[in-house]
Amino acid sequence: MSKAIERFSKALNLERSAMEFYEIFSFVGILRESIKLLPKNGKLMVFITTLALLLYTLFFFLNISSIKPLIFDLVEISTRGGGANPVTMMAHIKEDLGILLVVESIFLFASLVLSLFATTAVIFISALSYCNKTLSIKDLVLKVSKSWTRPFITGLYTILLGMGYLSVFMCTMFMISMFSNNPIASKAIVIVFGILGSILSLPLTTIIILALVISVIEENCYGIEALGKAGKLVNGQRVQCFILNFLFLAFSWILYLCLSMGKNEQLLSTQMILVGLFRMHSLHLVYMLEFIAFTVLYFHCKKSHGEEIEMQWSTEYSKISAVPLDNDTP
Repeated sequence: MSKAIERFSKALNLERSAMEFYEIFSFVGILRESIKLLPKNGKLMVFITTLALLLYTLFFFLNISSIKPLIFDLVEISTRGGGANPVTMMAHIKEDLGILLVVESIFLFASLVLSLFATTAVIFISALSYCNKTLSIKDLVLKVSKSWTRPFITGLYTILLGMGYLSVFMCTMFMISMFSNNPIASKAIVIVFGILGSILSLPLTTIIILALVISVIEENCYGIEALGKAGKLVNGQRVQCFILNFLFLAFSWILYLCLSMGKNEQLLSTQMILVGLFRMHSLHLVYMLEFIAFTVLYFHCKKSHGEEIEMQWSTEYSKISAVPLDNDTP
């Protein structure tokens, strides 16, 4: 009798270990599903991706052409040395820096607006593909234009959360580095704390990204409510969420560092500009895939909590087709 109980206990432990192994590595299935979603609604995804990259390219070159004269002017002033009047030189530098700040603020705002609309569209298309539904480009543009306020409001809350986390982290790092008089040790502390801060921020960024997905998919959930719901959805799947977010963060950093290597090029040279453009496009594609993966993660979390999966917008848009795009279910 005792041997039977022991065998039964071992079987239970083995099954529990198998379940834990499956849960930890379920992020592989999420990535595989995300890649499989790309051909579904492929025209919509290609349209949004191409449009976003073209607009990013336009903003990039407009930004370069706007700041290039200002930067060259600042370099020329700084190389004049003591021949110029210091008061006049400082006034000129202050004027150029003020114009540069305004120009960069305008392009930053334009890039954020474009990123908001592109992210909303990518999440929306991914959700449609996951539910085997489709939509015309015209209706997609109309839907995104009516839905962007929800992720915008959620984005404001996430900015506040990010600023709070960054402030605490920077203050802590500054206080610790003050105890070291060695420049090498101070630099090592900054690097270690930078890596540690990035890793510790992963749970927060996971909730932030999931909250943005919720804000797009669910019509009546945005802002602090979306953040709260995201926190509840990740319960029980924190390990998978952490690993998934870590993979995208690590890949983004590796990609950025690889594309930043090479010889020191002249400021705003053609090669430097082209490499910067390619790096921007590459990172945008990675972020797009990340939001597709987190859209799939959203549906997985809903299933694990026993919540019904439905397209919240399907009753509003009758043109959404209910015909599956293929014979496979997601």
